[in-house]
Amino acid sequence: MRYFKGGHHLLKLLSLVILLVSTLLPGRIMLVGMAIFVIINTISRFSYNTKSARIFNSMNLLQILFGIFFLIHFVSLLWTLDLNRAFKGLETKLSMILLPIAFNVFDLKIGKIDKVFLTYSVCMSLLLMVCFGIAIINAFHYGDFQTWPFKYYNFTYAVGFHPSYLTTLILISIIVILQLLHHQRYLILCFILLLIQIFSILFIGSRYGIFTLAAILTFQLVYVLYCKIHWAKINTLLVALVLTSIAIAGMILSKNSMTRLADSNEAIKDRLKIFEIGIDKIMDRPWVGGGVGSDRKLLLPEYRKKGLAVAFEEKYNLHNQFLQTSLELGLLGLAIFIILLFYFIICSQQKWLALQILFVFCMFFLVESVLERQSGVVSFTVWGMILSLKGPPDKVQRND
Repeated sequence: MRYFKGGHHLLKLLSLVILLVSTLLPGRIMLVGMAIFVIINTISRFSYNTKSARIFNSMNLLQILFGIFFLIHFVSLLWTLDLNRAFKGLETKLSMILLPIAFNVFDLKIGKIDKVFLTYSVCMSLLLMVCFGIAIINAFHYGDFQTWPFKYYNFTYAVGFHPSYLTTLILISIIVILQLLHHQRYLILCFILLLIQIFSILFIGSRYGIFTLAAILTFQLVYVLYCKIHWAKINTLLVALVLTSIAIAGMILSKNSMTRLADSNEAIKDRLKIFEIGIDKIMDRPWVGGGVGSDRKLLLPEYRKKGLAVAFEEKYNLHNQFLQTSLELGLLGLAIFIILLFYFIICSQQKWLALQILFVFCMFFLVESVLERQSGVVSFTVWGMILSLKGPPDKVQRND
């Protein structure tokens, strides 16, 4: 007997689309998407022959690890150095436990995940076109069409995202598009989406994004050639065209890109000093850290001593999730976090796709404290949950 029939299946599919697309939206709008996801699945659960359904189903290890990681943050309230910020930190990370519980209670299974992914990538491209349009309008407004749209924050200003965060979402979308290339009917659409999204990464000008994009395309090319997949010729051609597009766009934007790199030299030096300070403070409390929300208490006095004026005034965190976790939760918390990352792949039903997406997140973790913002927590958790979804018994998920 099939798990999904008619409206029941469509409701669950719609809820996943809304949840995934909501990660492309800032702040409270994202929370609205999560609320709609819960409402739709609640309606589905009580409307379609679920009288014998259990409240809780057997949890997979990834769901358990997300819960454990959140509980460690909660327990660290006992020794945190800043209780007020600790509660705010827990509120930010609440999705880390609520989303796995929701996926478990609603017992989500899906046999058409590719359609969810395609919708996500289309919505991403539409969002980027809006950003591009607003950047051009503002360029005319300020009378600076040559350089204004190419400045680091201006392209992402329209959606209120940090450039690195938006770059991460674009990179994940590119990975999803490359995964969809085995569908012949999506070929032209995928190529158009690729061009829009790769151009946008270059337009934003994130060093991390450009490096990670090059690595992803290299991985894809090697994987396709090594595995001798039947669509290898098509994928190789598309990758070659994409690389050509990067080269052309790089030449066009070279002056702006070089200016950005030159201006950021001092920022890189300051970032390294911040890392050194973070490591020193971690060694003071190596096992359990200073507790959730304690980063400012530990770091700001050191920023002042080291003459890091901008870091002190802006109250910077460590801009590295691994160091941030170690600072607040110690080596114990870091160990749980690393185990969680491994099970992000192990519990996935599409391991090659999960490996690439995890690579993007890990690159992002190296340059930002991603899980200090609700958008980062939600995106990471949602992708972990969706990739671990199982299809109904009569559907076999592809793993190519």
